[in-house]
Order: sequence, then structure tokens, then C-alpha cells
Amino acid sequence: MSFIAPLATGILAVFFSFNAAFILGAVMAILSLIPIVFFHAPPHPTHYDFTKVVKILSKPNLKAVRGANFWESFDYNFAGVAWLLAFTIFIGDILDLSILIAVTTLLAAVASWLVGKWFDGRKRKKALLGTTRFHWATTFLLSTVYFFPHPIYVWLIQFLNELSATASETVTESYLHALSNRVHPVHFHLNREVLISLSGPISAAILAVTFYFLPNDYLWLSIAIGSFFLWGRLSLKRVDHLLH
Repeated sequence: MSFIAPLATGILAVFFSFNAAFILGAVMAILSLIPIVFFHAPPHPTHYDFTKVVKILSKPNLKAVRGANFWESFDYNFAGVAWLLAFTIFIGDILDLSILIAVTTLLAAVASWLVGKWFDGRKRKKALLGTTRFHWATTFLLSTVYFFPHPIYVWLIQFLNELSATASETVTESYLHALSNRVHPVHFHLNREVLISLSGPISAAILAVTFYFLPNDYLWLSIAIGSFFLWGRLSLKRVDHLLH
């Protein structure tokens, strides 16, 4: 129920404080650790040292999807985080943003089953290209809110962006899940986590340094630039032959 979280934290931030919202997030994070703490996994027979990890990451099938994994954090920080900041600074308060995200996320989720059916119909490449284009276009349009800050336009673009994000992520995750089963689940997820762990701090650091010197108005430019990182998902087409 991803639409509940932004609404609940927005209400807490407005009627209590940001600290209350952060405390709620911390408590939920701690609670989520309970299953992990009490779960005793069987010992893994394979030892993964640095040399072996490097060899795993060099496998051709894993190298082929580096773009989809690496640029994911760049899109999230440059476009996703920048949009949240830009909306709060220039458009409305945190409660407005929370309601907007909650409602549009709920509406967009209704269409996700259709995208899954499209993917299962062996039209994967068309689905990947189509949903990536759609997601890029709507993410880029978020930057135009700077010129057209009317509430109706904001709601329309945000709804389309949530719809496109749901469609694009459904196809991408379907690709990734199917590929992990074809290659090697442990190696696949190791490759993914390493690249995301690298790109996340790098992209965040670039933004932190950039906005230390530039005014907040450039957040809109960051959103526009961030939208282009979505094209990295098309690297998944290189391994489509493995899914037949």
C-alpha cells in the first residue's frame, strides 16, 4: 500500500513536526528488521572474496545490464528527489505533496496489471521501449511545472508520471526477475546491489555539491537532466534472447 506512506508522513509533518515523520520512519525501519534478525538462514557453501566478486561482475550477461542498474540511482536523485524538493519549495507545502503522491499512486496502480499482461505476451522489447519513452516524457514534463504551476497542470503531470513510472518499473522488474532466474540469482543481485551502492552516493554527492553553489531554481533543470538517465533501462534489451 505505497500510497499510504506519503499521506501519513505528510499529515505528521504538518500537524506535528518533521521529527515526528522521521521518528515514524525510523520505527517502521526497525520493525522491518525483526524478521531478518530472527530468521536463521542455512550457511552458504560458497565463499565470496573480492577477486571472485570482480570475476562475477565481469560476466558478459551481467555487464549487459549495467546501465539499467547503475543509472537507476541517478534518475532517482536527479529527478525524483529534486521533484519533491522543487514542489515543496515552489508549489505547495508538504501536506499538498503527500496527498498528491498518495492519490496519483493509487490511481496509477490500477493500470499495472495491464502492463504485466503485455509483458507476458512476449512483447517485451516493445513494452520496454514504450514504457521507457512514456516515463521519460512525463518525468521531463515535471520540469515544465516551473513555467506552468497551475494546480490542475501539476496534478495531471504527476498522475501521468506515476502511471508511466508504474508501467516502466513493472516491465523493468519483470525483466530483471526473469533474467536473474536465467543467469544466477545470487550473482545477478550481487551485480545489481554493487552498482546501485556505487551510483547512489555518487549521484547524491554531485547534487549536494551542485546545489551548494547554485540557487534552488536549478532543481527544475535537475529534473529535466534526470529524466534522460531513464534511457539506461534499455540496456535490458541486450539480454532479451535469454528469456525465450
